[in-house]
This record gives sequence, structure tokens and C-alpha cells, in this order.
Amino acid sequence: MNIIRTILIIAICQSCADKNLDTDLLGNWSSTNSANIVDLRFYKDSLLTNSWERETKYSWRSDNSKIYYTQLTNIDPDLRTDFVFEYKMNSQKDTLFIKTETDSLRTIELSKINNAYQYFEKNINLDIDLVKKENGLIPSGNKEFDYNIYVGYKNGKLISKSDKYINLSGIELATMEYIFSFKEPNENDFKYMLFVDKKVPKKQYDSIKSLLENTRIKKIFRVYTNNKVDYTKTDWKSELNWYGTYE
Repeated sequence: MNIIRTILIIAICQSCADKNLDTDLLGNWSSTNSANIVDLRFYKDSLLTNSWERETKYSWRSDNSKIYYTQLTNIDPDLRTDFVFEYKMNSQKDTLFIKTETDSLRTIELSKINNAYQYFEKNINLDIDLVKKENGLIPSGNKEFDYNIYVGYKNGKLISKSDKYINLSGIELATMEYIFSFKEPNENDFKYMLFVDKKVPKKQYDSIKSLLENTRIKKIFRVYTNNKVDYTKTDWKSELNWYGTYE
């Protein structure tokens, strides 16, 4: 009888705790501002934040419009440990807007992240639905000398860019600078990692490929996906291992 009573008490306490938090907040969130990456992980019993590679743990609760949290680690005795954020979510529950009560003008926008590929797309600020290819895929191998090229969409607009530049207009000079940023570089070690959305017209793809072929980097590795190497099955903070073929 005591065991049943204990189970009932635990269940009631858990129910009361759940009423003090918005379950839509549970999960992983990452800021959309690439200049200030903030990652949040909401659990029922804690909140973990990561900013500038510093992780901090909090306890938290929420009502319909505010998140109340108390710092549990990395405590500075001279600074406050209790905070309040105002928050709201979009109708799809995949975008979170938060701001402090004392700074109503500065809003942080965060996207809900379910897997490593979503985190990758968020970081490059593009939507890239990779082409599926069932056979012949190989690992991309050593990443040290890779030069990434992204061809995807943002708000319906086709964009081609690299990690450093917003377009490919200066790709020849950019790749030369990249190669010679290494001490005693061997140009045979370098390759393009080409990420292309499946909706990109063949004519546009061929034009981009031709542009790349006329630079100092001669190897092009195009990334593909399939059910076996499905990148969405990788945990959001785990490193993605790319598969594809040399073009």
C-alpha cells in the first residue's frame, strides 16, 4: 500500500511541475543570428545554455508569456542568478522569440533544432534538400583541406555561396587565398565540398560546376543523401560525416 501511495504522490508532483512549464519549449533551440550563436536545451528539470562555448545550467519554469530561471552553475557571487524572459512562439511552434523584461527592444530569435542536418542548415542560413542517390556513395574523407560551396534557397531565392563569401563572384581569388593560407600546401589535397539542393536546374548547376573547375582546386566532391546515410538521424550537436561522389 505504501508503494502505491508513493507512486501516486510522485505522479501528482510531476503533474504539478508540468503545469509550471510550457512543454512546447522542450527540446533544442539555436539562435538565427550567426554573429551571436546561443544554444538552448530545455528539459523538464533543467535548462542548459551554451554561448561562446560556455555551458551553464539553470532551473526553470514558465507561464503563458514568461520564462523564469535560476542559475545553478558558473555562478559569480557579484552577479544576479535569477532572470525573467518574455517569450512567444510562432504558430508552427518552431521559432522562439525571447527578450528580457529590462530590454524590450532587443529580441533574440531561435529556431527549434531536431537533428544535426537542421543545425547545419541553420548555420549556413540556407535550405538545401540534397539529391538522393542510392548507390556508389563514398565518405568524403579528410576535411582539413575542404572548401565548402553551398547552392540552396532562402525565402525562395537561389543562392550560391561559400563559408566566407555570400556569392561566388570572386571564387578564383578566394580559393587561391585559401590554399596559400596553409604552410607548404599540396594542391592535390584540396577539394570542393559541394552541397546542392535537388531543385537547382541542371543548367544552373553545370554553370556553377564549370566556374569551380576553372580555379586552383580541381577536385569536386558532391554530397548526396539516401536512407542509409540519412543525416537527419544524427544528433543535433554531433559531427556530420558526409557521403557523395567525385564529379
